[in-house]
Amino acid sequence: MVLNSKKIFCILSFLSTFSSLAMVYDNHLIPVLLARPRLMFDDKQSSCAVDAFMTTASEATRETSRDDESSSIPSLFGQFDQRTYADGMVKAGYPNPLRSEWQGLSIPWLATGKIQAQGVAFSCYTPLLDNWLSTGFNCLFMRVNTYHYFKLPSLPALNNDGNRQELDERRRFMFDQVGLTHNYSSQVGFGDIDWYLRLGRRWDYSFKCRSFDIGGRLGTLIPSGKKRDLNNPNSIPFGGNGHWGIYGTIDGLLELREDLKFGFMVRVSKRFPKISCQRLPVNNEPEPFGIITGLAQVNPGFTFIFSPLIALENLREGMGASIQYTMTKHLQDDWCDARTDKTTVPITLGKINELSKWSSDYFTINVFYDFGKMKVRRSGAPILSVRWDVPAALFITDNIPNMHRVSIGVEWVF
Repeated sequence: MVLNSKKIFCILSFLSTFSSLAMVYDNHLIPVLLARPRLMFDDKQSSCAVDAFMTTASEATRETSRDDESSSIPSLFGQFDQRTYADGMVKAGYPNPLRSEWQGLSIPWLATGKIQAQGVAFSCYTPLLDNWLSTGFNCLFMRVNTYHYFKLPSLPALNNDGNRQELDERRRFMFDQVGLTHNYSSQVGFGDIDWYLRLGRRWDYSFKCRSFDIGGRLGTLIPSGKKRDLNNPNSIPFGGNGHWGIYGTIDGLLELREDLKFGFMVRVSKRFPKISCQRLPVNNEPEPFGIITGLAQVNPGFTFIFSPLIALENLREGMGASIQYTMTKHLQDDWCDARTDKTTVPITLGKINELSKWSSDYFTINVFYDFGKMKVRRSGAPILSVRWDVPAALFITDNIPNMHRVSIGVEWVF
């Protein structure tokens, strides 16, 4: 068991080069940031991969919402009611921006939106001590465009076009008063670093399998990703919004027979509590449109992931395919008021906590070509792959954008 200094230097070089990149499973608004699945028995081989990807979502799923809210991404934070928002502004010390005849009238707006992202994902893996200790990381760099659009539904008291136009002007004025001046966001940046150590072992021709590899990972989530812009309700974090985290994973890869593999991954992750400046709701308004800003302690909930896969290799001289299922469950966050003065402007955090839990399930369809499959020695031959992440909505999907991702990648094994 000799430590391979060249491989350690290789992995440290990658980590220093991509020291602001990451793939994560616990991003609420971009749930398809899934790490590349492991399809090879690593043994004493290192690997590096680069994937270019595109994502898009214009609808969402909320099991507890009304029918008119279930397909809206902004509704993941709750419905925006202009009268409720105006009442909250009064509590915060602003004059009521609505005419007196509108101050007792419910004015719910229907909000639609879209999230689109393009980026490059990186992953790297290398053994450290023979065949039982290894390390690796996943990472990304991306651009994300988001926007929302408000539409006032038909209400008997607001049939007059002039009233509807005035209410829209009042809504824009209200946002401007509290410092929300954008309905569109274009962000470019890095994500969090996902770095791990893996302890595992491989058996050949054991347990009725050609090969059997099982191991455990202990990883850290380093908050180097882009954070939310509090003055832009469309802004989203590229990771945990500044929260450090840890996770534990059990993964396995079985070659049941020649060119037929089964893999699985079970993971539990937790972000640590942190006090930071946030948008805070005064009257149960949606959190991105919080009327005031102030310190809050946010304790993110646990995230659980279960992901099995099956792969058929060498269907035709190196051509293969796999299908993977990924189920993610994020438990409720706990928000607490951390301001020194909590009495001047009381806040309401119940809706934030309630809507912070979410779940998703996805199928990943992967077609790949291994240039080194038919060679006696790989000699750096790459593996090309095309993947499509599709929302499954089979069991637990709730409070999540219905996002698709298409990626094209190349992996080198050396």
